[in-house]
Amino acid sequence: MSFHALTQALRRVEEMTGPIDQAAPASVSPMPFEDEYFIGCPNDFDLVELEKKPHLEKALDKIRAVAGSMDKTMLDKQERIKQMDFGSMDRKGFGELLSSLFNIKINRHELAALQRYFDKDGDGTVDFVEFKTLFFKLVRSGQAAVKDKQKRAALRVKRKMDKLAREHQDRHCKPRGAKVDTNFKEKHKVQALRKVAKAASVFEFGQRDNPLKVFEGTLDPTSFRDQLFNVFRIRLTPSQLGALLSHFDGDGDGTIDGTEFKLEFCRISEAAKKAMKLANEQQALKVRTHYDALQERSLAKFNKAPQAKISFDFQEMDYKSAMKKLGRVALFYDPERAQSTRGFEGLLDPFAFKQQLQRCFSLHFNPKELGAIVDHFDKDKNGFIDGSEFLVGFYTLSQKEKRRERLKVKADSETRGILLEKTVAKLRKKINSNKKLPRIKKPANWMPKNIDRVKTAAALDVSDDIRLGKLLSISMEETKSIYGRNPRPGKSRTRVLDPIPDPPRFHESPKDREDPEEHDEPEEPKEPEETDEPAIPSPSADEKSLGSSYGSESFEAESSSPPPPPKMVVSISEGSPCFSMRYTVRLLPINKQRTF
Repeated sequence: MSFHALTQALRRVEEMTGPIDQAAPASVSPMPFEDEYFIGCPNDFDLVELEKKPHLEKALDKIRAVAGSMDKTMLDKQERIKQMDFGSMDRKGFGELLSSLFNIKINRHELAALQRYFDKDGDGTVDFVEFKTLFFKLVRSGQAAVKDKQKRAALRVKRKMDKLAREHQDRHCKPRGAKVDTNFKEKHKVQALRKVAKAASVFEFGQRDNPLKVFEGTLDPTSFRDQLFNVFRIRLTPSQLGALLSHFDGDGDGTIDGTEFKLEFCRISEAAKKAMKLANEQQALKVRTHYDALQERSLAKFNKAPQAKISFDFQEMDYKSAMKKLGRVALFYDPERAQSTRGFEGLLDPFAFKQQLQRCFSLHFNPKELGAIVDHFDKDKNGFIDGSEFLVGFYTLSQKEKRRERLKVKADSETRGILLEKTVAKLRKKINSNKKLPRIKKPANWMPKNIDRVKTAAALDVSDDIRLGKLLSISMEETKSIYGRNPRPGKSRTRVLDPIPDPPRFHESPKDREDPEEHDEPEEPKEPEETDEPAIPSPSADEKSLGSSYGSESFEAESSSPPPPPKMVVSISEGSPCFSMRYTVRLLPINKQRTF
């Protein structure tokens, strides 16, 4: 070996084992462990390196322990290892990788052994691909080792528990001899055989683990009792055990032959199963008979047609009452919102017809009314009503009732219009009369407070759905005569009408301010005095004729200019009125100024 190769070998040995004593011969290597062995370097056969086998095994055991305990929580570390695609690392980088990933604490000897284990090409570095391959092999082997260790531990625990159970049974559960009472009675034998028959009736032959194999050879009373309990869970009293021994002991020696017992048990099982099958058939027949009786009773009750209470001994009053009820329903019938009339199909007896009327129209008739309806719609008088004919008659009646209601509303509206005209005429007469109008007391919510009364002769056209009692200030009795009942105050809205131009205003003479009843004849109007001021135009012929038609008093024009035309505020109720029409009320000029 050359000096250079020996120097390199010594350096590597110093890295693994520490410095070597220089006094020792160069050709002799220290052997601190007995199980050390030499491995030749594949690249340089002259270079011999020393590797300690215990260090490698300890390091690999540490890696296997960590790899075997890896679970989903350490998945990120496995992903980091999988990302190592290319490259290599030296001894220092390899140690840092093991420390950071797996928190493995190893010394330098174990690190050197691991580096040589993962370094397959012998270049002094650990390739990433080689490390990944060997690492995942260690992971699989470590997990398998952990599973084997767990299985071995579980097996040891099971063996220990079985040993403890056997010791406990030997110590506390010593078999005792069976007590046999030979002085049994017949009832004890019947009870014992009944228990055996019950077990035999549910026993299934041909099982893979045949329970009857324990009944082999000769059985003493104690073994026979224990096997009956272990296999069939049969508990026997001493008297019952004695009865069974006498039944199965053919030779009378106090023991039971297993083969004879199994044959007898098979015969008992077959007989018990036949008896059970017969009992089940009898019970099923009994249940079926009871069910058929219930079904027949239910069908008879269902098929029994219910009889509707109906009387054809009706009078004209009953017929009118029934048709009035049906007409009221037909008047408000809406095909889109009404109940389905699909039930009126085919021929209906009186009971079914009554049920359909209740379901579809909520109509209830007494026996006489029902008889009148059935007699009206039963065209062929066979006691049945054709559903289609009834629907045709019902729809025809609905159209007639709706037409009659429209005519009635129209007639009522015309009647109320006539009454309104009479009331307006009465009001005109009161306004244009010479008598002072009476003061009418009305509720506060009846007459709005913001109405300005007409103080001058004016013509007012009101065309709207209004309550005239509010505008014309008529009494409650007069309003009731118009509407037919007391009006209900509703929500009010205020409408301000446009001002109407007033005709020329006139004033009364001093004599006219007196009581008109003291003057039998009206005085002639005086001519206006001549002044420097411009003359006020006299009323026209139409105005004079209009005024003369309501009185013969003379009027004089006011000297002052006429005030601005007043505004009338009308309160209109939005409540539901008794009728809806458009009225035109005209207040004609009055012959005097009055204070309302």
